Amino acid sequence: MPARSGNRELMRDLNRHLVLNLIKNRGPISRTEVAGQSGLSQATVTNITRGLLAGGLIQEVASGPSTGGRRPVLLEIDPAGGYALGLKLTPQAIILALTDLYGDVVRCHVAPAANPQDVPGYLDRLESAIVDFLRQAAVATEKLIGIGVGLPGFIDHEAGICHHSPLLGWHEVPLRQLLENRLSSSVVLDNDVNTLTLYESLFGNGRGIGDFLVVTVGRGVGMGAYVNGRMLRGGRGGAGEFGHIPVWPDGPLCNCGRRGCLEALVSDPALVAQAQGLGLDVQAPEDLLGLAQARDATAIDIYRKAGFWLGQGLATLVNVFNPAHLILSGEGVRGSQFWLEPMQQALRAQMFDNFADDMNLIVEPLEDYSWARGAASLVLNELFSSPI
Repeated sequence: MPARSGNRELMRDLNRHLVLNLIKNRGPISRTEVAGQSGLSQATVTNITRGLLAGGLIQEVASGPSTGGRRPVLLEIDPAGGYALGLKLTPQAIILALTDLYGDVVRCHVAPAANPQDVPGYLDRLESAIVDFLRQAAVATEKLIGIGVGLPGFIDHEAGICHHSPLLGWHEVPLRQLLENRLSSSVVLDNDVNTLTLYESLFGNGRGIGDFLVVTVGRGVGMGAYVNGRMLRGGRGGAGEFGHIPVWPDGPLCNCGRRGCLEALVSDPALVAQAQGLGLDVQAPEDLLGLAQARDATAIDIYRKAGFWLGQGLATLVNVFNPAHLILSGEGVRGSQFWLEPMQQALRAQMFDNFADDMNLIVEPLEDYSWARGAASLVLNELFSSPI
C-alpha cells in the first residue's frame, strides 16, 4: 500500500509539473488547450489549475477566441505570485537579488559582510541582511518560494554543504541546514560560478545553447559547464575547479596549499603579488590596471604573461568539452585589453584542429547582480523542474 500511495503522489507531482510548465512556456493558454497538449483529462487539468490558482502561481486573464459556445478563460503565470531570493556570498559583501516567477529582478542590494573566519558572525550578518532586504521589498513570508545561494569553493549542491571554500576559509559547513534553521525558508546551494552559468543558460549568451563553458577570472578562477543542456556538477558537486589545475609544478604557492595552480598565476591577487614582487606600487587590482592603461611596460607584461597561462589552461578545457560558446567573465576581464591577444594565441596554438572554427569566444563583464540572479534561478529551477 505505501508503494501505491507513493506512486500516486509521484504521478500527481508529474502532472502538476507538466501543467505548470505548459502554462509557463505557452501561456496565455486555455484549460482545454492544456488538456490537449498534455494528454491529461479535462477533469485532471481543472483540479490541478484550481490548486495552482489557490497557491497564487497562475492567474486567469482575458478570454480567448471562441470556437463556438462560451469563450475560454486563459491562464498564465502570475509573475507576482511568488518570489525567489538569490545571494552571492563573498568575503567582503553579500549581493542580494529578488526575482519574480519569470526570473526578472525586482530589487537588488549589496550589504557588507562580516569576517568569514567567524562563521556564526558571518551568518548573523547574512540573516540580518536578508531580513532587512525582504522587509524593504515588502515581500510577505508566504510569498518567498525559497533562497538560492552561490558561493566560491567545493559546494555539494545535493547535500547543501560547503566542503571547502579557500576564499571564505570554510571547511565542511552545512550551510543549507544552518540557513534554513535561521530563516524558516527552503535554501538551495551551489558554487557561485554555477549560478552564473545558470544565469547564462536562462537569460544570457548561453540561452538556447546546449553546450557552453563559463570561465571566471577575478579573486579566483572558476568554471561552469553546461553539457547536453544540463549543468555538470560532478559526483559531489566539485566539478569546475578549473583554477586548481596544475600548469607550472614549480610555480607560486596557491591559496589551496599547492604550487603552480592556474589561479596562482592569473587571478587578481596573483597579479597584484607579481607586481609587488617587481617593485610596482600596487595594492589592488585597480592599481595594476591603472598602470597598464598608463602604458607601464612592466604592468602590461604581467597581464600578457597571465594571458598566456590562461590560454594554456583554456585550451585543455576546449579540447575536453568542445563547447559551442566559451564565455569569459568575472572582475578580471576588466584588464582583458592587455591579456586577450596572448590568451587567444596560446589557446589557438594548443586547441585541437578545427575546434576554433566552431567555437564562439565571448568576453563578458557582468555585474555581481547577474550572479545573484542566477542564484535566485536555482529556486525557480526547483519550482519548475520535473520530480524525476
